[in-house]
Amino acid sequence: MPAQPERRPKVFWFGPPPKDELHEFKNRDLSLEINPPNPRVEFRFARSVVFRFNPQKPTRLFRDLKAHVVAAFDHGLEIMLVADDDIGQNAISEVQRKFPILNMVWRRTAPALSEIAEKAARYQPGPAEYPDLKINDDVKTGLSQEDRLLFRRAFWDCTQIVARSLDEGRSGNVFSVHATFRDSRVGPRPLPFFAKLDLKHKVMQEVENYRQFTEHFIPFSSRPNVDYSRCLVCSRNGIIVGNFVEHSESLWDLAVRGHANRAIHSLFDEALSGWHLQAYQQDSPPLTRNLYEALNGPSGEAVNIEKFTEERINTAFSMGATLNPEELIGLAKSLAPVRYRSAPIHGDLHAKNVRVRGSDAILIDFYLTRLGPIVADPASLESTLVFSAVDKKDKDESWIKTIDTLFEREYLENAPPPAKEPMPREWLWNCVRQIRQVALGMQMSKFEYAAVLGIYALRCAMFKPDYPEEQRRRAYAYVIAERLLKMVAKEYPR
Repeated sequence: MPAQPERRPKVFWFGPPPKDELHEFKNRDLSLEINPPNPRVEFRFARSVVFRFNPQKPTRLFRDLKAHVVAAFDHGLEIMLVADDDIGQNAISEVQRKFPILNMVWRRTAPALSEIAEKAARYQPGPAEYPDLKINDDVKTGLSQEDRLLFRRAFWDCTQIVARSLDEGRSGNVFSVHATFRDSRVGPRPLPFFAKLDLKHKVMQEVENYRQFTEHFIPFSSRPNVDYSRCLVCSRNGIIVGNFVEHSESLWDLAVRGHANRAIHSLFDEALSGWHLQAYQQDSPPLTRNLYEALNGPSGEAVNIEKFTEERINTAFSMGATLNPEELIGLAKSLAPVRYRSAPIHGDLHAKNVRVRGSDAILIDFYLTRLGPIVADPASLESTLVFSAVDKKDKDESWIKTIDTLFEREYLENAPPPAKEPMPREWLWNCVRQIRQVALGMQMSKFEYAAVLGIYALRCAMFKPDYPEEQRRRAYAYVIAERLLKMVAKEYPR
């Protein structure tokens, strides 16, 4: 095992000093430093910081917070705001409004020093930064100061790391990290990590999703394993660290070579089986609801109307669309409620969020994981496979014909037959066929999957293309979304 994090025994105090009972800190092996002259240098040795309002110098609190509170958060310290009376607390409230990061901090009026000392002693600030950590220059130069600090804290027990940027997923910046431990009985070279940098609230949500949705429901071999001791947040950003999936490739790369069948089987029959099982329990009866509303998550609606560009919509209209985004989203929201099975869903199951090692599918990126219709993940995967370009040379000559055939009504009631030999885009046809065999068996209502597929196609239409050749495909996703939603609306008139 690598070395254990150093204890962080210091408590910083800004404002009028306490009058007595300093032994409360000493009894807990804590060192209280009052109005330290250069706390930024010492923050890595501290665990808590107390800001006490001074009625004799009412502007001092604002100055102290402005100078130190962001750095204190970035180093993981607990923030305590104290005042001697209600007048002081009112003043703290005024100052607190100017610092949004202080919304959830610990506040007390005239607390006993024993209470402050005990609060500090019980708090776990996480690992302190290792300031001498070496990060390869090609990555280090692209990191903000806050992100560099996150790396120095997350890899506090290492002398150096070599990080490589990965392009999987749409959220955050993801790296593979090869580290060298400073002091390990086993040796200096652990297996590689992955590290994901993202906004603080997204990191906190994804870490919580790992705990709730994956630990007992996704097989150990079908997900990265998070090292929670290295998952940290600063005032703005955060980092998630876990085991990197070595010797793997994305499902997308496998699919375009025509070798995805076993991986898709592994994805739905093994990796996601623990989630799907929840939909068939006696205490989890089917729900009846509008499917667009059922797909909305904690981050907002399933489709963000602001992401549709004028160019995208104009292209879609030139390809056959007739409804503007407001009308099309309104159509989705007006669909009659239908019965569906609900269970945990990944929420962003595109082909680059699935790694494949051998024939085993491995899920990554759980930020949008939540409860929803179980047909959502197959629809998400199918739509992103269908409306993406293989590379810059992937033209549209045979693509639209294949898509129009795949989205005929008969193939939304029953899975398409095997691809005819030879056939252009056979790999895509076979992927869609296999996904629909799974999805159509999950649905409880006719065209339930078609409705969800239409919503995910509309969602695809709002994303930026990876290649210029994808512009038309994302526009055609809009056309297909309109076609599917109109078909479902006609089947289930309100």
